[in-house]
Amino acid sequence: MVTLALLPALTLAGCASITNGTGTTDAGGTGTGGPSGSNSANRATPTDAAGLFAFMKSGVQSLTSAHLAMTIQAAGGTITAAGDEKIADGKLAAMDLTEAIPEFGSLHIVLIGDTTYMQLPTKYNTSGKPWQLVSADSTNPVIQQMAKSLASIQSSASMDRFTAFARAAKSVTSKGTDQIDGASAAHYAIVVDIAKLPDSTSGKDTLIQAGITTLPVDLWLDAQGRPVKLTEKLTAGGQSVSTVVTLTKYDAPVTITAPPADQVSTD
Repeated sequence: MVTLALLPALTLAGCASITNGTGTTDAGGTGTGGPSGSNSANRATPTDAAGLFAFMKSGVQSLTSAHLAMTIQAAGGTITAAGDEKIADGKLAAMDLTEAIPEFGSLHIVLIGDTTYMQLPTKYNTSGKPWQLVSADSTNPVIQQMAKSLASIQSSASMDRFTAFARAAKSVTSKGTDQIDGASAAHYAIVVDIAKLPDSTSGKDTLIQAGITTLPVDLWLDAQGRPVKLTEKLTAGGQSVSTVVTLTKYDAPVTITAPPADQVSTD
C-alpha cells in the first residue's frame, strides 16, 4: 500500500569502483578523468571511481528543483508517479507528486518541509475534506501507514543520496553514452552492496532478510553529473519488480504550496 516506500530506487546509484576496459580502479584511484582533471572533455565523462564520485556530487549539490517520473512494474501491475520537487543543499525541501496505483486509485502527495498532505481516493477518504494531514495519530489507517514512511520518503528523494551511497557500490562499469531525452548521457552499470548501505537506509533490513545482498542499477548522467535516468530490477521469492526513474527540468521554476487550511482534515 505504501508505494512511496519504493522511492529508494532513486538512491541506489552510487559508485566505489569502475571498470573501463583496462581493469578496475577502486575508490582510492587517482585517475585524471574526474572533475579535478584539467581536460574539460574528461570532466564530462570521468573514467575512474573517485572522479565519478566527485562528478556526481558536484552535479547535484547546487540543484534547486527537478521533475520526477517513475514507472514500477510488479506482480502484473504498473504503478506510475510524476511530480516536481524543490531541493536545497542536495536535500528534498518540498514535493508535489501524483501516483496511480492499480486497484487503489490515485494518490496526490504534497510535502513541504516536515509537513505532508495527502489526497486519497474517495473510497479511502473518511474525513469529508479533500486533503488529510499525514500524521501517526490519524484515525485513517492508510494515513497512519504513510506516516510511518515519511522519514524514508524524504531521505530517499533527496539528491544527496546519490553521493551518500557512493561507497556502497560493489562495482561500476562504464557502458558508453546513450541518448536520453534528446541529449547525450553517460551510462553506468552499478552493483550496489546492500550491506554497505547506511543502517538508516529505508528497506535495507527487508532486503537483507529476503536474502538480497546486491542490487544491479543502471544509471545515466548528463554532462554536468546530474542523474537523468535510473533503472533497476529486483527479484525475490519468484517475484520481480522493475523500476524506471527519469529526472528532467532541473532548476526550472517550481512553486509548491500547501492546500488551504479549511480543506485539510487533521483527524
